[in-house]
Amino acid sequence: MAVNEIFFGIIFAIIAAICFNLAPIFQKEALGQMDEVKFSNFFRSLFAMFSNKKWILGLFIGLLGGLPYIFAMGLAGLSVVQPVTNFGLIVLVIFGQKRLNEKLNVSGKIAIGLIIILPIFIGFSNVSNVQQDITDPSTISNVFIFMGVILLVALACFLLAKRNPIFLTGTVGIFFALGAYFMQAYTSMLASSGYNLISDMGAVLSNAFIDPNLVIANTFFLILLIFNGLAGFTLQIGLQKVSASRFNPIQQTVNYFMAITGGIIIFNQIVGNWVFYSFGLICGLIGSIVLGRYQV
Repeated sequence: MAVNEIFFGIIFAIIAAICFNLAPIFQKEALGQMDEVKFSNFFRSLFAMFSNKKWILGLFIGLLGGLPYIFAMGLAGLSVVQPVTNFGLIVLVIFGQKRLNEKLNVSGKIAIGLIIILPIFIGFSNVSNVQQDITDPSTISNVFIFMGVILLVALACFLLAKRNPIFLTGTVGIFFALGAYFMQAYTSMLASSGYNLISDMGAVLSNAFIDPNLVIANTFFLILLIFNGLAGFTLQIGLQKVSASRFNPIQQTVNYFMAITGGIIIFNQIVGNWVFYSFGLICGLIGSIVLGRYQV
């Protein structure tokens, strides 16, 4: 992969990460003014959220991060982009303290620090972009098989959350990771079909229902919207019960671990320097474990 593609991919990923970590700050504030958000009261919960201007502001900021995220995925690939998005936790910590009065103790600050430095090591680990041909039926089958397996894990976390809501971080992280898988499948299908997402946007839109490969790509895009929607709603449930400074870093770490696994197993991304890559992952894992155990 060209060095400039990695560089710009990481830049776009950081911009997206800032948006993704600002969004739950505003939504957490808004959720404190609502009745309990839950799937059993889905439509009433949606009405309450979309009736709140501050919650909508958070949603808008999160959606705003979607465009640079798509560009980042096309340039750098799943196994690079997902860990780098944790860099946005700096924003979460700063605004969590200023707007939500969520004070971190020493262990919490160390945990956040470990998670934040993760992208630095990922950036130096020389991870390749996607090597697997997404137009190959076996690759598409692997995407759906892997999806089925980790959905079972997401369900288990959701059931465990009835006793301890921190387990919702697992469900949210997996849903977001599944969205990332299908985002990668979408951008890879475009590339395999000869389209550049940035320069050929007009052709992508005009041929959306004509080119068979674009029809498949758009199906992937629809699936990623479904999983991101599920993740977003479950995130609101978690934010009502757990502080944003604790919930978001853990769900993001689950997200990138699942995304990394999928990027390597499904899309055959190759890690050039396993020492840097492993050290980065270990930092993220330790940070998430520590953060999950302490109370804000």
